[in-house]
Amino acid sequence: LPVETTLVWQLEKDLLNMYIETEGKMVMQDKLEKERNEAKNAVEEYVYDFRAKLSGPYEKFVAEEDHNRFSALLTETESWLYEDGEDQNKDVYVNKIAELKKFGNPIQDRFQEAEERPHLFKDLLQRVEHYSKIADEYKGQSEKYAHIDAEDMKKVEECVNETMSWTRNTMNDQAKRSLHEDPIVTGCTIREKRKVLDRICEPVVTKPKVEFPKEQDQPVNGKTVNKNGSPEKEFSNVENMEVPKENGELSDGTVNMDLD
Repeated sequence: LPVETTLVWQLEKDLLNMYIETEGKMVMQDKLEKERNEAKNAVEEYVYDFRAKLSGPYEKFVAEEDHNRFSALLTETESWLYEDGEDQNKDVYVNKIAELKKFGNPIQDRFQEAEERPHLFKDLLQRVEHYSKIADEYKGQSEKYAHIDAEDMKKVEECVNETMSWTRNTMNDQAKRSLHEDPIVTGCTIREKRKVLDRICEPVVTKPKVEFPKEQDQPVNGKTVNKNGSPEKEFSNVENMEVPKENGELSDGTVNMDLD
């Protein structure tokens, strides 16, 4: 049989390690370059997006002086991106966007708080009204809530009154503040107020009634015992039974056993 010889070339160990190391450096360089471009793009997007919103939905939530200062900073950052900031390290872009957010985040937060605050107050007042209605029904001696202890229902009333007072006062105070000022209450605080209200009131108003089983006759030693504890009479006494004749008439209670 013919024999063919195939030569397999192998790289020397040092050369192979050098290639592996070089490839690893190239992969790392690509990763760093990608992260650098992403950081640079994030700064650019933030500048364009926030500048548009300052002339739109965010306009009422920043004082005029702060508006002018922040707008100038955004324009300055945009120019920097195409000049000295064209080819910077990732950390430089990260620090630049952090600087912008020091001005932008408070404005954004005031806008978001103003958007959700009315809905949160409305939800809280609906819960207050719900528990207040139940308390009124309890006072009216509603059978539905007659099983609830008076002291427990008193806690519900106190919590309802306190929450209602806090909500009205807070809403009035907030209405006096300008939109470009930080709110006196946050959505987080309103949500927590709702949780406290439910935690105190809900277990009370949803307390189930205790159903007692109806008193029934119980069997004792095979005999039915009535409510007084006395066995009921059984109809086993033949002396008290009347024996009917064949024609349907009642006999005098004597059975004739003569066979004559």
